[in-house]
Amino acid sequence: MTNMTDLELQRELCSRVKAFLKEKGLQFPSAEKAETDEETGEVTMPSWTAFNVYIQDKPFKTDENDEEEENYIIIILNDEDGNSSTEDWDVEIQFIVGIELYENEHQGNLVIANIMNNLWKLLRLAKIDGAELDRHKKAKRFNQENYPNFYEGALITHWLIRDVQAAEGTEEFL
Repeated sequence: MTNMTDLELQRELCSRVKAFLKEKGLQFPSAEKAETDEETGEVTMPSWTAFNVYIQDKPFKTDENDEEEENYIIIILNDEDGNSSTEDWDVEIQFIVGIELYENEHQGNLVIANIMNNLWKLLRLAKIDGAELDRHKKAKRFNQENYPNFYEGALITHWLIRDVQAAEGTEEFL
């Protein structure tokens, strides 16, 4: 296993998630194209939309009505406690999934859970040189305090990466 930093791992995971979403066509019902049946009042979702994938944070929203940033997966580094039982780093990476979903059954958290399950399938099969997924340390969290029709959850993962050693000749910079 070669050395890898937490930032390199984050970028690699972002690249893989983007490729996975494109390959699998993982999408969800588009809120902006929802239609309401005038007779029944039922909302239908005729079209599907893709996710935006960001590293560490969403871009600042300049237009309140811009829905482009509402459906996202953010790959963030979380605080590292440094209490690993080995010399490796225990790096917590969270995959924050957020969607805007207008439908009568209010099933947004189930949609988020399904997306997280698909991400877990990708991650547990991933072979990343320099990092190893800790399959025993994982969790899902759902944000229950969102606005109506907005849903958000986090797939929390832990990765072991080797402690980065100083390259030869860099001692003077340390």
